[in-house]
This record gives sequence, structure tokens and C-alpha cells, in this order.
Amino acid sequence: MEENSYKLLCIEIEQKRGEMILYGIRYGLTSLEVIQTSQQLDRLLDKLHYLNYPNTG
Repeated sequence: MEENSYKLLCIEIEQKRGEMILYGIRYGLTSLEVIQTSQQLDRLLDKLHYLNYPNTG
């Protein structure tokens, strides 16, 4: 696993998490913005999982 890719992905995950929290505060937890951002965050977390455990999926 390339350390630089890992660090960049972790930063992107934290940014997306913060974005989702702000949308939740602004629009409510069931808003389309929160749902879409949550789905994007899930995809980023999946990438992180596959970087850490490449032979499990």
C-alpha cells in the first residue's frame, strides 16, 4: 500500500465526514444532501478497506 495514497484518502474521508455533518445540521439527517454524502463516504471507506485488506474482496 502506498503511504501517500493512504494519507490522501484519509484526508478525503475526514473532509467528506465533516461535509455530511454540516449538511445534517443544516438540512436534517434525512435530507437528500446527507444521504448522497453518506453514500460517497461509504465508497471512500470501502476504498480504504481495500487498501488495508486487498485480498478480502
